Amino acid sequence: MKLKIVTVLGKFIVGLFLIFPAGYVIADEILGEVDSLNDVALLTAEECDSLGNRHQALKWYKRAAEKGNPFAKFEMAWNYKSGVTSFSDKTYYILKPNAILSDKYISEAVEPIKKMAEKGIARAQYYLAIMYGNGAGVEKNSSKSHQLYKESLKNGYGVAGWQLAVQNELLDFNKADPQKAIYWYTKSAKAGYVEAKMQLGHIYELGLKNDGRIGGPLVDKDKALFWYNEAAKDGHIRAYYAMASLLYPGPYKIEYEKQQRADLCLKGAEKGDVDAMVCIGSSYHYGRGVKKDYKAARMWFQKAEELEKGSAINSLNYLDSEIEEHKRRHQ
Repeated sequence: MKLKIVTVLGKFIVGLFLIFPAGYVIADEILGEVDSLNDVALLTAEECDSLGNRHQALKWYKRAAEKGNPFAKFEMAWNYKSGVTSFSDKTYYILKPNAILSDKYISEAVEPIKKMAEKGIARAQYYLAIMYGNGAGVEKNSSKSHQLYKESLKNGYGVAGWQLAVQNELLDFNKADPQKAIYWYTKSAKAGYVEAKMQLGHIYELGLKNDGRIGGPLVDKDKALFWYNEAAKDGHIRAYYAMASLLYPGPYKIEYEKQQRADLCLKGAEKGDVDAMVCIGSSYHYGRGVKKDYKAARMWFQKAEELEKGSAINSLNYLDSEIEEHKRRHQ
């Protein structure tokens, strides 16, 4: 019950700053009165991170770390290790690398995380696995790292399965087992990790070779759609466009699939996916799965262009030229 209350409160706090800037001030006041401060602050940091707001994520990680949260201390150590850059400008550092602070935070995080991991806390096992895998605060031990990832996954921490799949893929080409990677991605996805669901959709969309390697003729469209749909249920904004891409309206596609594609593109666009905005804009432009509507097409193309310059400029120019040609013919 306590965790549920903390989770709801954390999401409420994130909602505050999404609605209006003063929400940050209110959030600070709320957090000052909450017993489970560390948990709420950490959750808020992770919500900010997932929304791409790195400035605020760092603020909340630091706040949680200062209150003693070992997970937040680990996050701060990791951020200071290589620095944090802006999403839009990789040369601009939001947080510059600092080896001294990185070592300080990791040294403070190790023992508390070890104790929690020994008690079977999945998240602690996951963080400790990262430490052993990278020699961060502990002596590097790949086999111990691998085992901790497995224990963390077994205890329900889905992202650990992703790491196991990645570990497999990083092996020497002749040693890596693609089917084993798929096995771990599937475990991760079933444990609830949304990125693993997207990865499985991607794998089955591209297909498998006879030896199980990605990128071959053994495409499984149904499985790809299934996993993309599972990711969409979890709110992954790219999932709708991914499903729509599988339903690309070629000349022989039935009208039902065109309608499906337009609906998926619209859902993705409403969640902020630029590619989905261009997709639904094109659907309105050409009347694919929806009634032709130049005004709606222009609106979505402009939204996409505002979010990512150059993403829809060609579509806008072509739409404008078509509108002008239409006017000329009907003068």
